Amino acid sequence: MHALRGAIRQFARGGFTLVEVVVSVSVASILFVAIGSIIVLTARAFPAGEHGATGSATVADVLGLLASDAAYAIGISEAEPDAVEFSVPDRDGDALPETIRYEWAGDAGDPLERTYNGATAKLLDSIDGFSLRYGVRTVTVSFPTSPVTGSESAMVEYSASSSDRVVSQSEQFGQYFLPSLAADATAWTLTKFRIQLKQYNIVQSSSTIELRLADANGLPTGTVLASFTVAESSLPTTLQWREFTPSPPVKFKPSQGVCIVIRASSATYPAEVGYTSSRAAASGELGLYSNTAGVTWSASSTWGMNYTIYGTVTTTGTRTEQHEYLTEIEADLAPSGAGHVPSSATVHVLCEPELP
Repeated sequence: MHALRGAIRQFARGGFTLVEVVVSVSVASILFVAIGSIIVLTARAFPAGEHGATGSATVADVLGLLASDAAYAIGISEAEPDAVEFSVPDRDGDALPETIRYEWAGDAGDPLERTYNGATAKLLDSIDGFSLRYGVRTVTVSFPTSPVTGSESAMVEYSASSSDRVVSQSEQFGQYFLPSLAADATAWTLTKFRIQLKQYNIVQSSSTIELRLADANGLPTGTVLASFTVAESSLPTTLQWREFTPSPPVKFKPSQGVCIVIRASSATYPAEVGYTSSRAAASGELGLYSNTAGVTWSASSTWGMNYTIYGTVTTTGTRTEQHEYLTEIEADLAPSGAGHVPSSATVHVLCEPELP
């Protein structure tokens, strides 16, 4: 009898008391409620599959998902009114960015789809509208390239009215010229020039026409850049244009002017040169005169030689590019069905990726 009671007591200790059962049921209930909440939240945060609802709460969740994706976009591959595709930083630990796409086919009743790394799911089975607008920041960038030399053109031309001056060994005439260039000019090149010449009364010898470097005052220096000899017998009896082409062309810095000088080769009167008196010379132009055989010179802005200078201008090459960066996305979503209210969301894109 005592042995039976002991066996009963030993068996009883292996069961649960009423208190233990109540506590266990309570804890299990709490766990089931928590697990159910997690399942609901997860279902609302991710695509709803083939039978997702189209209620206003789901629309809000879809716009929230779009916002949470697009806010961290680091690259944009497509930005259309009804579709956007972008990349976001690595989310699955493979050290590669993730590609996300939102797209609506464009007809009422078509689904709104989200593609994540190539796997497409329906966010909403049927919607009546989905439109995207993009905020853009535009940046213009200029890059220097190789220098660019323009085509030859007349840099200055003056021949309003013509008179003439007799050239001799003691009396020499000239013209100073400094072109007005653009701020990006790096050099200018004199390719040719012309002046008006004619014979003196008696054909005697020849004249020398020189291109000379100018000093800071616009007067000729002793540096001869090019020289041409003109026989008086080759000149007409009336003032005519005579063209001269230095070989090679003479290149100058943007701030450097040049002088044309005509002088007699001997103690004779080999030519007469055309000029215009009583004129207001443009900036960078001076008529030149020497009665000391070129030892000293005077400059005048009220008269000058009739002349034309042809040349080219070299500028700093510049390439300009415009870049557009995505700053925000505005999304409008209209669900299908009566009673469903369209919703909107504005997403500020933190990294501002460049648009394609």
